[in-house]
Amino acid sequence: MIEKFIDEKIGFYFDGGFYQMIKDANLDKDEIAKWGSIAYLFDVYISALPEVGAPIDKEEVLSFIEHVYTMFEVDFEVDGKLDIDSLGDVVSCYEIDLDTSKLAIDKFVRVIKKNGLNLSFLVSH
Repeated sequence: MIEKFIDEKIGFYFDGGFYQMIKDANLDKDEIAKWGSIAYLFDVYISALPEVGAPIDKEEVLSFIEHVYTMFEVDFEVDGKLDIDSLGDVVSCYEIDLDTSKLAIDKFVRVIKKNGLNLSFLVSH
């Protein structure tokens, strides 16, 4: 079930879709769960964006979310907490309009603060 969710939300990011990625990279359940968490955050982000405005570069957004997710993983491992202050530096590395994306960024950060980084359990909810 989680594999289908990942493929539907972010399958465009992988050559041949997510199912092909599982085969090619021989992903284990933990790696699949991580991608499930990233797909969930991508969905939260996209759904929080305004319906009008400039077209969204989904690959850029997904790269940004993957970067933030990885940064937060390191923060949790090293410090046991999120370093929200460095988020602005990450945003500046991507072509993301902060004015239109602020609500979306705030929303996915709240999801992480509330639930931690293992978000794949939320996929079925």
